[in-house]
Amino acid sequence: MLATSLTAAVLGVDAHLVRVETDTAAGFPKFTMVGLPDSAVKESEGRIRAALRNCGYGFKWDWRITVNLAPASLRKVGSSYDLATAVGLLAADGAVPAPRLSRLLFVAIYVCSNKYVLKNKYVFRAVLIASTIVGSYMIYDLCFEWSNDK
Repeated sequence: MLATSLTAAVLGVDAHLVRVETDTAAGFPKFTMVGLPDSAVKESEGRIRAALRNCGYGFKWDWRITVNLAPASLRKVGSSYDLATAVGLLAADGAVPAPRLSRLLFVAIYVCSNKYVLKNKYVFRAVLIASTIVGSYMIYDLCFEWSNDK
């Protein structure tokens, strides 16, 4: 099943809307991330896997999972795509209603394996710039507990 969530890439003083398209299909289990991700973005599988498990979600990793970060021409750097990817995986699995995700903007620095979403120092810039494109809501910590210690 295909699910799309939205996030923002902050480059300098500009925020660019990024569509996180998550697809799960039958086949040999594999996690593939495309759309010009750097190594920190590609490593998100481990962080997301641990966070979903520790939040109590029984997500089945025995699928062929493809995550497309669009637009492909924009280099994706860092771990700020973790929350949108995790929510997209839950929507593709049916745990979250997929149609509403295209109207929400997910911004976080990364999802920790202990259920925490850490603060993003660029969150307000991303919200001010990118939410005008989305024209809707923003979720900062969907189901995860808040951490003030970082």
